[in-house]
Amino acid sequence: MGATFVAYSVAAVTAVFTSKRIVRRIGLGRIIPTFGPVAAAALFLIPVASVAPALPTLIVYELIFGYCATVWAISSVTLQQLLSPADQLGRVLGWSRSISLLVIPLGSLLGGALAGSVGTTTALVVFAAVALAGTLVVTTVPTSGGGQPGDPARSGAVSVQSRR
Repeated sequence: MGATFVAYSVAAVTAVFTSKRIVRRIGLGRIIPTFGPVAAAALFLIPVASVAPALPTLIVYELIFGYCATVWAISSVTLQQLLSPADQLGRVLGWSRSISLLVIPLGSLLGGALAGSVGTTTALVVFAAVALAGTLVVTTVPTSGGGQPGDPARSGAVSVQSRR
């Protein structure tokens, strides 16, 4: 198990050091619709580890998820900071952080209940599908600001230098 934690840590630290370059290359607005679904899709590797060689599968999962989720998280917070009015920034980030932490016990409760009724592997597949569906909704639903998801004018409109 220690090898999986090492893989995640290496991937996350690599993401921290390379995220600025990635944002410059593909644009901050494209990070979320790109890296979110990839990180969510990597969750399917967890149940795959029950039928494939477990350690290599989980190491690949940790590398993909650790890198993509970290780049996504950095970019999401940066985007929140860039788009929030200065006088409301604390509220926006506070609400975002609170919601993120408050759903953990709910997810644990639902995950345990589902695993108890349909089995652990099936529950992991279901929750990976829910995570992927959630990221795809964010990337495919038009926003109130106009434009369609994936529209270069919309998704690349925010740059790292926007509010410096």
